Amino acid sequence: MDDGEIQFRQALALQADGHWLEALTIYEALLQARPELNAVRNNLAVCLNELGRPNEALAVLAPLAQIHAPPEMLANRGNALRALGRFAEAETAYSLVVNAAPMDAMALSNLALSLQDQGKLQEAVKAFERACAMLPGDASLRANLGGAQLMAGDFAKGFAAHEFRLAGSATEAAMKACGLPLWDGKPLNGRRLLVWTEQGLGDSMQFLRFLPGLDGKPVVMAQGALMRLVQSVGNVDAVYGWNDVPPTCDVQIALLSLARLMNCKSETDIPPCGLAPDPLLKDLWGQRLGDLNRPRIGLSWQGNPAMKADKARSVALDQLKPLFDVAGVNWISLQTGDVGGQIEGLGLPLLDLGREISDLADTAAIMAHLDLVIAIDSAAAHLAGSLGRPTWIMVRANPDWRWPPKAESTPWYPQARLWRQDRLGDWKPIIEAMASALPTFLRGLG
Repeated sequence: MDDGEIQFRQALALQADGHWLEALTIYEALLQARPELNAVRNNLAVCLNELGRPNEALAVLAPLAQIHAPPEMLANRGNALRALGRFAEAETAYSLVVNAAPMDAMALSNLALSLQDQGKLQEAVKAFERACAMLPGDASLRANLGGAQLMAGDFAKGFAAHEFRLAGSATEAAMKACGLPLWDGKPLNGRRLLVWTEQGLGDSMQFLRFLPGLDGKPVVMAQGALMRLVQSVGNVDAVYGWNDVPPTCDVQIALLSLARLMNCKSETDIPPCGLAPDPLLKDLWGQRLGDLNRPRIGLSWQGNPAMKADKARSVALDQLKPLFDVAGVNWISLQTGDVGGQIEGLGLPLLDLGREISDLADTAAIMAHLDLVIAIDSAAAHLAGSLGRPTWIMVRANPDWRWPPKAESTPWYPQARLWRQDRLGDWKPIIEAMASALPTFLRGLG
């Protein structure tokens, strides 16, 4: 075994463990010495894609003839193109992979994702269905099928397939450790139902609306930032922290599963939101904001950076400058934590409350005193929508299922308006359009 092969195996081991940068360094050196090694070139592209450097991945793959490249390289090219928002080109690359390997379920799944990115929902559903038929035991394929079906408006099939989202999740592990039987949707007749919030904070807020319709006593295991807010939901018997010891209950369920069990089969079955700010907190924040004249607009421009999709959904604060040119507005940051450096560095007239906000109950109380919330697809958008506040949501070009293609409104949040990207990463047209629309909106406030 020569030194090159030893280094290649070292890089493979690092790559398998997710040490992308270390593997990349070895692959780069190997490719420089042996540019004819396509396996090295392909793995280098994989690492670049994983590190969020799709342009470089395309450059690495460029020397290969696209049509005659091996399927795995075409797939990596598709991944890079999709990350860049070049969805039609990604579809072409993935189609070549499917043609070369028609029984490859993952290739079909990639093709389906690129179709969904373009709003070709029926084609995406069919591709996912074929992939699931090939690998019926793959939970991720089933969950992705559910997402496509939900986006296409097929709630009955979509929420059924969406159950596979739980496979391998922390929620599934917590429920297994708890040991209670799963609720089957039959009448609770006053029994205590342990409900686990799950996924992101926004996901949980979107589905809290199903709790008041239960005929039992919901006991909610909530993420810390949600605990006080959940107490405002009608019918909730008790709220515990997600990592607390679960109390005595009769059955349990994951929060998002309530939609299926409570027969939410179409948009007309979506119940109204049940969130409201705490009256005491509302009064306290009213005093805090009392010196600010109306109109007041809240702003949230970045989500949780730990989420893989956050780079695509968040926007740099400096890009929002056209909004601040609208006269007469008092702007309030709804970002939590320390964002003062961002605001001060740009010299923007934006009140920073980040260090004063303890949780989403505080944010809800602040929103009660705002005339409008402008937010990316994040917890702030879901909270404002759940409170029934006027909300403008900035939606990326390839959103998830809850923001169907081309729609400017959503039945989940009737007071919200969706502002949609045409190209992934290009927020400028949306921001300019919002800045143009703001004066008309403000005149309508009276």
